[in-house]
Amino acid sequence: MKAESLQWRKLRPILIAARLDPVRVENPIHPGTPDVNLCDGSWVELKTIKAWPSKATSIVKLSWYTPQQRVWLYRRWKYAPGTTHLLLEVRVDRQWLLFDGDIAAKVVGRVTTAEHRRSARAVLGEHELSELPKILHEARKPS
Repeated sequence: MKAESLQWRKLRPILIAARLDPVRVENPIHPGTPDVNLCDGSWVELKTIKAWPSKATSIVKLSWYTPQQRVWLYRRWKYAPGTTHLLLEVRVDRQWLLFDGDIAAKVVGRVTTAEHRRSARAVLGEHELSELPKILHEARKPS
C-alpha cells in the first residue's frame, strides 16, 4: 500500500469523529487540487516521508510535491485564509506536521528539518492526532 494511503487510513477516522466529513479528491481536470476536502470548506494536501534527513543541514526533499500543488495551496490561502493546509507525516518518528497553505507553498520540501518544525502550525505525535480538527478550526479564525 502506498504511504499516502496509509496516512489517509490513520487520518480519516479522526476527521470523521470530528464530523468534518472528509472526502478524498483525485482531480485530473485541475492538477494541484489537494487530496482531502472537509465539509467546512477546508482542503488538506497529504504528504509523507519515511524519515528526516540524517544531516541537520540537509534539505528535506519532496520531489512529488508539485509546483501545481504549491500554487493551489498558496492561491487559495491568499483569497481564503485558513482554508488550505499541508499535513506531512514523518513515519519513522511517528510525527505529523501541519502547515498553513501559504507557508507550505514556500517552505515544505525546500528547507531543513529544523526549519520545517519552526514553520509548522503544529507538530504532533501520532498519539496527538486527535487534536488536529481543533487546530484546523483555530486556523480559520481571523487574526
